[in-house]
Amino acid sequence: GTTATRLDTRAFSSGAHVGVYSAGAEWEARPARHLGTVLGGALNLQQRPGTASTVEPTWLAGVSIDPSATLTLHASATRKVRVPSIDQLYSTSAGNPSLHAERAYAIDIGADQQLTTAVTATVSVFQTNAHGFIERDSPAPFANHDEYRFRGAELTLQTTRIPRLALRASYAFLDSNDIGNGLPLQTRPRHRATIDWVWTPVAGSAVRGAVSLTGTQLYDSRGSNTVQRTGDGYALADLGFTQTLARRYDIVFDITNLFDRLYDQAYAQPREGRAAVLGLRARLNRGETPSTNGH
Repeated sequence: GTTATRLDTRAFSSGAHVGVYSAGAEWEARPARHLGTVLGGALNLQQRPGTASTVEPTWLAGVSIDPSATLTLHASATRKVRVPSIDQLYSTSAGNPSLHAERAYAIDIGADQQLTTAVTATVSVFQTNAHGFIERDSPAPFANHDEYRFRGAELTLQTTRIPRLALRASYAFLDSNDIGNGLPLQTRPRHRATIDWVWTPVAGSAVRGAVSLTGTQLYDSRGSNTVQRTGDGYALADLGFTQTLARRYDIVFDITNLFDRLYDQAYAQPREGRAAVLGLRARLNRGETPSTNGH
C-alpha cells in the first residue's frame, strides 16, 4: 500500500591541471666593510586550462648596516605574489575559476642586538599591503578582496646562558584591517607570544618543546550587515625528542597540541587535535652534523 522511494545517483568527476613556474635570481654584495646589500627578482607564471597564462613579477631589495660588533640594523622592501591553488580555483564547494593572483607590497625594518655573549635581542616593525587577497567568507566561494593591510612589530630574545639549554621567547603584535570597509580583519589575533627550547642532556639526545599563547580574535557574522564578535584566545604546547642512533641515523618523536586543545584558526574551521609522529631520519652525507632542532 506504499510507494517505493526512488533514489537517483549522479556520476561526478572533475579534473584540472594547473602549472606554476618560477625563475629568479638574487645578488648579494658588501660594498663597504659595515654595509651589506641584497637585490633579487623573479618571474612567476601560472597556466590554467581554458584561460590565458598569467605572469607576475616579484622583487626584493634589502640593506644591512653594522654600526658596531654587537649591533646590526636591517631594512627591506619586497613585492610578492601568491597564485590561487587548484583547490581555490576548482573546489566543488568553494572554488572560483575567476581568481587572479594576490599581490603584496611589504617593508620591514629591524635591529639585532647582542646584549651579552649568551643573549641576543631582535626587534622588527613591518607593514604589508595585500591587493586582491585570496580568502573565503563561508559559505561564499573564494574571492579576491580589494586591499588588506597588515602592520605590527615583533620582539625576540634568545639565550644560551644555561649550559645545554637554548631558549627563545618572542612576542608579536599585529594590526590588520580591510581598507575597503575600514573594519579589522577576522581571525587575526592582535597578540601572540611563544617560548621554545632545545635541551641536550647528553650528546646525541635533544628534547624540544614550545608553548604558544594566542590572544582573542574577532569573527564576523553572516549577512549583509556585518557584526563582529570576539572569540577566546588559546594556548598550545608541543613536545619533541631526537635520539641519534649512529652518525647517519636519528629517531625523531614529536607530539603537537600536547593537551589536545580545541581551537579555531579560522572562523568555524577547527584545527587538528593532539598528534604524535615517530620517524627515522637518515642523512646521505656522512660528514653532515646531526641536527637537534627537528627540522
